[in-house]
Order: sequence, then C-alpha cells, then structure tokens
Amino acid sequence: MAGHERIYLHIAADHRRGGSLHTLTADNGKEFAEHELIAIACKTDFYFAKPYASSQRGTNENGNGLVRAYLPKGTDFATVSDESD
Repeated sequence: MAGHERIYLHIAADHRRGGSLHTLTADNGKEFAEHELIAIACKTDFYFAKPYASSQRGTNENGNGLVRAYLPKGTDFATVSDESD
C-alpha cells in the first residue's frame, strides 16, 4: 500500500471515530493574508508551507497541474470565461 493511501485510511478511520483530522496548508502568497478568518470559517488549523517546498502543498500542486492541462502558464484569468468554445 502506498503512503498516500495509508494517510487517507487513517483520516477515514479518525472520521468514523468522530475525530477531526483536517487542516489547510497554503503557500505564502498575499491571497492568504486573512488566513485567520479562513481557519475560523472552516473550523480547522491553517499552516503555511516552507518556500519552494511543493511537497508540502500536494493538493495545490495537483490543482495547478489540472489547470495547466487546459490553460498555459501566463494565461490572464481575467480573459477566461465559463463558456466553451
């Protein structure tokens, strides 16, 4: 069993026992300046990744990869719409 599978099994087992294993990890961008409010709204702990440590931001890096599959780096998101071509 891969390491990431063990993590998910551990979280699922904790949830079944009524636990609350859940955190948010973000990079150090200005978009998280009000991270305290996010933590309160989500009722979770909020952590920051070390600079250049992409392994500490797995979901973020996965999301970036999914976005880049359709929108190349440098795309101005203000020009992107929900409508398909």
